[in-house]
Amino acid sequence: MSSFQAVSAHCSVVSAVSPYLRELLKEVYIKGENRDLVTIHLTEVTLEDMQHFLELVYTGRVSMSQTRRTAFTSLLEILNVSDDIGEKVTYSNGVTSIGGGVTLT
Repeated sequence: MSSFQAVSAHCSVVSAVSPYLRELLKEVYIKGENRDLVTIHLTEVTLEDMQHFLELVYTGRVSMSQTRRTAFTSLLEILNVSDDIGEKVTYSNGVTSIGGGVTLT
């Protein structure tokens, strides 16, 4: 038996920045499946990274430790994130505050 943790997001918001999620959600709507609650299982993504992604999408900035850099970059690649968001991600060895970007400490 496997367990999973979930995060909530607006379909239109994540679809706007991720062509991968847009295609998955489009299939749900085409098939006429339950549109009130859509669950997408991303087994290769951690809860922490998905929370960081949603924080970036909704607020335009996110803070995370330098150790999450590789995993977060992989998530952006998996989701095929649009250049508009991907270009706002800035990685640093120190503490940085960047509007619309990622802050890594």
